[in-house]
Amino acid sequence: MDHGGAALVAAAPSTSGLEAGDVIRQANGLRVESCADLERAAAEAMAKGLVLLLGVEREGRLLGIAATTPAIDARVAARADGETPAAPPRPIPPPLPGNAAPAPALAAVVTPRPRRAAVLPPRGDASADLRRRAATAGAALARVDDAARPGVPIVVYERRLGDAEAAIAALEFGVAEAESAVRDFVEEAVALHRTARDVRRSQLAMLRESGVDRRASTATGLPYFSDSRVPDWVATYPFLTVTLLESPHETRMPIAGEVAGRWDPDRALELLWDRARAATAELTTWAQA
Repeated sequence: MDHGGAALVAAAPSTSGLEAGDVIRQANGLRVESCADLERAAAEAMAKGLVLLLGVEREGRLLGIAATTPAIDARVAARADGETPAAPPRPIPPPLPGNAAPAPALAAVVTPRPRRAAVLPPRGDASADLRRRAATAGAALARVDDAARPGVPIVVYERRLGDAEAAIAALEFGVAEAESAVRDFVEEAVALHRTARDVRRSQLAMLRESGVDRRASTATGLPYFSDSRVPDWVATYPFLTVTLLESPHETRMPIAGEVAGRWDPDRALELLWDRARAATAELTTWAQA
C-alpha cells in the first residue's frame, strides 16, 4: 500500500525476505513513491528478465533484497530442449560517478588477494635526487591526508587526490631497484586513497538514493550484496574485515534472491585513511632522514 512517499509492505511470505511493515523506497535504482512505481519497476524487470533490486527500510535500518519473480524463473525453465538455460541475472548496481562501467560481479565467497606490502629501500641505496622526489611525493600525499575527513566535501578530497596523482606522475620514478621500491610505496599510499574515494562515493550514492539519514546509517551500517564491490575491497585489504557487520544470505521462492548483508563504510574510511597517513609519515621521514 502507499505510505508517505513510499510503498508499505502489509504482508509478505516468510521466504520472500520482506516483512510486514517494511517500507520499499527503491526498486532497481528508481525511487519508489507509490505502489504504482513499484509495479512499473517489477513489470519492467519481468519483461527484461532482470532481478528486482529493492531498497527497504525496516525499523530505521536500510536493507536490500535482490529478487526474481516466478514468471522469470518459469521463462527460464520453459526454454527449448537442448538450449542451456541462462542463470538468473544478478543485480547490477548503477556505475558510481566517475567510473566508466560497473565493477565485475564477484562470488559470494572471495579468496583474499591482499596487496603486497611495499617497503622503502635502505636509505643508503637512494640517491639525493631520489630522496628529493620522495619528499615531493610525501608533500603531495600530505595534502590529500588533510582532506581525508568525513566533514570535507568529497569534491575537495577528489581534487586533492587528482592533484597528487598528477604531481607524482611527473616525478618519473625509474626502473632501478631503489627507484622501483619508492614508486611502489608511493603507489600503495595512493591506492589507499583511491579505495577510500570509491568507498565514500558508494556510501554517498546509497544514502542519496535511499533517503536514509546518515546518522542512522552510522548506527546500523549500509547494505551490500555478495557481487558488490565491498567483498573486493575486503579481499584487497583484509584489515577491512572488521567493517562487515552481517553477511549476505540467500532467500527462497516465491521471491528468490539474496538478502543484503550490512557493512560499516565509516569504519572502512577511518581504517583506510589511518593507513594512508601512516604511509605518508613513513615516506616523509625516510626522505628527510
